[in-house]
Amino acid sequence: MPNPNIPYPISGYVYDIDGSTAAEGAVVTALNGTTGEELATPYQSTTNASGEYSIDLANLTSGYSNGDKIVVKVTYSGTDKIKEYATTVVVATGYEEKNLTLTYYDVLGMINELLSTYWERARTDNITPSINKIFDKKRVDLTSGQTAILTYERDTINEKNSLGSLTKRMICPITVQVLTKKQTGGREQAIKARNEIDRIINTYIINPANGWDILDSDNNWIDLSDKSNFLWKYSMDMQFEKLNMSRTGEWYS
Repeated sequence: MPNPNIPYPISGYVYDIDGSTAAEGAVVTALNGTTGEELATPYQSTTNASGEYSIDLANLTSGYSNGDKIVVKVTYSGTDKIKEYATTVVVATGYEEKNLTLTYYDVLGMINELLSTYWERARTDNITPSINKIFDKKRVDLTSGQTAILTYERDTINEKNSLGSLTKRMICPITVQVLTKKQTGGREQAIKARNEIDRIINTYIINPANGWDILDSDNNWIDLSDKSNFLWKYSMDMQFEKLNMSRTGEWYS
């Protein structure tokens, strides 16, 4: 029988990508995968300055039963970061403590945030490029002397098994482009920007803690420059695989 009134708290701390910085203002909820019911908004938890949260399965209208499959979900407003954690109700225990570290939901969000955070102007003649996540179009209008970085995702690959259900593999092919429009020194400026992208990818993006694993990292850039118009353009393709992906498309760990 369901236990609608007996407390079953799940509590802990939510940390940012680095695993140590408290994620203040993250929203934590729980979904009972057995009944399909989610905690109503008033019973969800917003983390405090220490990243602390606490939710109670007793606040599920239909309650819970021993062995129910629970998914604890964390969202962080204004970012591309989430966390989803699967657990099982053990009535005899009566509670669970679990610290959660956010990961990137969107691979483009991850790349753009890390490029913005770790870009070192001194390595690129004090140039800070505009960094653009492109969806509907794959171009930007540049003025003379400007450098831009474009990132866009090609068709995501969801591999299927012989029964047609999702496996634990979601592969996201992406393209990163560097564009500089400059009559004198444009090529050199674009190459320095390209090298800075390589440095950040090799140092910060190749890190499973971010929630994604890079499948190819040979940093092969293709020269697509239009020299007659002083447009220096370099393009690189990469593939990322989402880690900890369940058969239903949720991300657990």
